[in-house]
Amino acid sequence: MAEIRERLRLEISNARRDSTCSRPFYPPSEISRILTVDAIRACISTIPRLNENERDVHRFALLIHKHCIRIFAILLANRDEAYIAEFLFRRENDSRIPYTENGLYFFASEKILVARRFTDSQKEFDPVILQKGDIHRMVRDGEVLPFLDDSKIGCGAFGTVYKVVLHPTCQELVAENEGELVIARKELKFGGGSKERSILDLVGALQHPHIVEYLGSYTHRAQTNFLFPYVPMDLRAFLEKRPFSDADTIFENAYGLSDALRKIHTFHFKDQHVEISRIGYHHDLRPDNILVQGTTFLIADFGLSELKPDDRTSKTRLKGGSDDYLGPESFDEVELCNGTVGRALDVWAFGCILLELAVFIHGESVEEFRKARKAVITFGNLGITDYAFHLKGGLRPAVEEKLRTLEQDSGNMQVTKFVPLIRRMLDPNTNTRANIEDITRELGLLAIDSKVHSLKQHFQAVSYDNVSRKMDTHKLILLEWVRFRAWHLVFDTTMHIGEKHTLTEMAILRLNRLKNILEDHMNLPEEEENQSPAESLKGSQDIRLAVESLCETVPTKYEQALDETWTRLVCDVKDVEILRALASAPRLDRYREVGIDAAKAFMCRAISESIRAGRQNRLLEECSVKLDSSSARHQPGTQGHSRAMGSFMTQKVMVEWKEYDHRWRGDPGVEIHRTMDALVNLLDPEETPRVGVTRTRILDCVGYFHEERKCRFGFVYPLKRKDGIDNSKLKLFSLNDVIGMTYDEETRHPNLGDIFLLAKELAACIHALHKVGWLHKKISSHHILMFSPTEDDVHEHVAAAVLAGFDDSRPEASSVTLGPRVEHENYQHPFYTQSVGFRKSFDFYSFGIVLLELGIWLRLSAIRDGHRSLDKKKFQEKLLEYYVPQLGERMGSLYRDAVRFCLMAD
Repeated sequence: MAEIRERLRLEISNARRDSTCSRPFYPPSEISRILTVDAIRACISTIPRLNENERDVHRFALLIHKHCIRIFAILLANRDEAYIAEFLFRRENDSRIPYTENGLYFFASEKILVARRFTDSQKEFDPVILQKGDIHRMVRDGEVLPFLDDSKIGCGAFGTVYKVVLHPTCQELVAENEGELVIARKELKFGGGSKERSILDLVGALQHPHIVEYLGSYTHRAQTNFLFPYVPMDLRAFLEKRPFSDADTIFENAYGLSDALRKIHTFHFKDQHVEISRIGYHHDLRPDNILVQGTTFLIADFGLSELKPDDRTSKTRLKGGSDDYLGPESFDEVELCNGTVGRALDVWAFGCILLELAVFIHGESVEEFRKARKAVITFGNLGITDYAFHLKGGLRPAVEEKLRTLEQDSGNMQVTKFVPLIRRMLDPNTNTRANIEDITRELGLLAIDSKVHSLKQHFQAVSYDNVSRKMDTHKLILLEWVRFRAWHLVFDTTMHIGEKHTLTEMAILRLNRLKNILEDHMNLPEEEENQSPAESLKGSQDIRLAVESLCETVPTKYEQALDETWTRLVCDVKDVEILRALASAPRLDRYREVGIDAAKAFMCRAISESIRAGRQNRLLEECSVKLDSSSARHQPGTQGHSRAMGSFMTQKVMVEWKEYDHRWRGDPGVEIHRTMDALVNLLDPEETPRVGVTRTRILDCVGYFHEERKCRFGFVYPLKRKDGIDNSKLKLFSLNDVIGMTYDEETRHPNLGDIFLLAKELAACIHALHKVGWLHKKISSHHILMFSPTEDDVHEHVAAAVLAGFDDSRPEASSVTLGPRVEHENYQHPFYTQSVGFRKSFDFYSFGIVLLELGIWLRLSAIRDGHRSLDKKKFQEKLLEYYVPQLGERMGSLYRDAVRFCLMAD
């Protein structure tokens, strides 16, 4: 048994922790872990009066573990464990700690040393347990604060801030904390602190998400201390280090800070016991006193704050604060003393902070803006340097210039809207300066606008795009995106301003939920192709529920307007491929009505005018065309599965696919077949005779076949035979793919003469088509094809490339306009939209892009990647300004001028 006691004493000794501000301590959790019931029973089994029988030993061990475990730990550490019986038989327990020597009267004089050892060491086993919401605690001399670390991290005029590490089981400040707990301790310099403590108690009762949480307070050695969560970053450091720069998150925080300040200015608290109303102010708002916890901004440091009875004025003589963020009223230049200020001082300081946030969002340096505000203020012979936002009763010139720049140059519409609000907050006249109530309302609407803009980009990344995201789940997400847009339209243009302000907080919460779900969806692994239809539909369920939750914020009287707007937006979609996807989405109850309307809209556009060039039926038997087995795999440059290689009547052929919706059978299918006949007749030299280069630069089409089970047509093009080349071994490549494969390998670039020959003869082909009244509509390097036995020598076949991609071709006189396809939008003229009919100059523009790619031997996608922020018109200007001039030294002035003409043809 002695060995067991020694082992337990060693474990208790090892559990001892050093405190940085007092004597060492033993964490209660460690004592409970070491002194189990079995361990206690083994220790007391040889103590007289406790070991009369085994049953009594177990009963005493349970009593000790439940009621006297710390007493027993103290005795065991002091080698006095035999005296535990004195405590047990007098029904003493741990709640009596700390004992005095008189309290241990039951130890006779000859045992006084036992009592002294007990009283000397007991406080180490009874560390102070800090509790959240507890009344102010007076920590007596000798009591142990369980601080594992206590490091100074900041110092102000009224107090010093320390970073404190607490043992997790020696606190009740934070629930379910794993590992050591880090908190912040503010130690007041001048004692007292009762006023600030009462303000913290009241403000803490608001439980506002943008006010730093107040954990409690205590006095130790005549110094008052306040406890808060430890937040290592303030707004000043945030503006310098840029841990994140999402505009929507910053606007949301601006709204949150404003709402917190509003609730301080017009403080009101009510529960079942009390109702309190106050007039409040902060009077020390600055970046150093706004903490950044994760992605949330928190107002902190209420040392200069007041919460006055609501029948009193907020006006008071300024007691302190940061000069840089104080308003013009903060100093009386006549009396040369602090001025009389009120709540408007907070509005000014908050306006200064918002301006710095606007500079931050705009991508500029906040520190450089601060330096630009530097000025020397002279009072007699005394010169004072400051960085304030005002000067001589008005805005400082650097501030006025920055506001003007943000108004005129910002590419962020929310920042542009931000500036007029900031101007009203930085009004030097306190009587006309904006109040926090109005500011909060406007910031709430700005936060919603910014969230909506961010969510648009998120939806674009996960919804149907007719290229890589074409499953049912993508179509449903696209429908939810349109419903989301409908919600925003109703919220923004239909609802009354007062209704919008009422719903702001709820709307932001639900927009955040939708954003988080979309971000999770964006990060999913790309395994959707293996999903079953049921799994695919389930993938959009969370998004659907989040959008539905958002729509529920709309008052009942606007529900019909919301549904009508949703349907209208679906039917107004300009891209016919997207409209087709919406029309073909699964008919869940939620989408039934809007899907039917979408289907009607698509059919109305797709077959509004039949383009029939002849009555001959060019439909081939499906079984007459045999596809190569490798065609199931993706071939470079062929846009996935849009083309395949195969054989027809012993000839090697290329098949170009044209898909359609599975519901377009029966009567609508007749019109589609007529359209297919017309395209084949155009490309069959027996029906449409060709002359010149069109005979070699455009493949002959012998017909089309129908794969009904896959809802697509296949146009069949036999490959022209070349001397010395086995057509059966040819592989299909696009010009786009060849440029991509050989861009970094100059030895594999085609001969300059081959490029000039291809450019000249492609121009002749397009001219021949236009001359007979046909438009190509899809000219791009994806549709300029070449055939080569191997990838290694494909560059040698550029001179023999052919023009393909005629599946959207139309007569110029046709009234049909399907609008630009998403996959070719970078090749389309900026003016070409769903509402603008296609014309020859649009083909010129697309051809000019191809000539540019040939001339600088760089894919358009690589160019576009560097200018994603530019719209189509700005991108056109960038090409003309920067890339076209490069052709002069590469291809000569005639080639350069031809490209410029094509890009400016309209």
